[in-house]
Amino acid sequence: MPTDRDRRSPTCSSCGLLLRDCVCKALQSVDPGLDIRFLIHNTEFFRQSNTGRISHLLLQGSRIVRHGAPGEPLDCARLAPPDRPGYILYPSPHAEVASRETFEGVDSPFLVVLDGSWSQTRAMYQRNPGLHSLRKLTLPPGPPARWKARKPPRPSHYCTLEALIHLFETLGKDPICPPLWAALELVQDRLLRQRGLRP
Repeated sequence: MPTDRDRRSPTCSSCGLLLRDCVCKALQSVDPGLDIRFLIHNTEFFRQSNTGRISHLLLQGSRIVRHGAPGEPLDCARLAPPDRPGYILYPSPHAEVASRETFEGVDSPFLVVLDGSWSQTRAMYQRNPGLHSLRKLTLPPGPPARWKARKPPRPSHYCTLEALIHLFETLGKDPICPPLWAALELVQDRLLRQRGLRP
């Protein structure tokens, strides 16, 4: 388990892990061919087990907006410009199930990805009407989650990075996925080693 010393140890400003466990130099970034914008809950932003920050480092051209950061009011027009076709990855009974055809013929789409606990992401969506005009996307049924650094509410619930990998596979972007899977396993290994759950 993490010691008190671990909790006080400095962390990397980019990946968020302890400096001794920093993975930044080992990450291989990829071009997702899609404008991806992360809205990360401020308390989640500082958790080592957060994969939104890792996803941002991996996905070229992506950007991060923090939700609830002191002195930083959320500008939904900057996050989700109304003059472009926008989508949001959000599990909902009324969401469109992603497929290879999702973005076909769509000019300059962007995708907003909410990053936080399940309750935090629901609250972020509900409290920001500027997100409600975005088309909701959800993933088709998939295998149980590989991410073990945090227990999901259900086996089919994915962390942010794993959800994006499954989305890219669904969209037919399989060639960019191996470096993303490798990053997921690397971060998970570092976190589980910190907790004494791996040698």
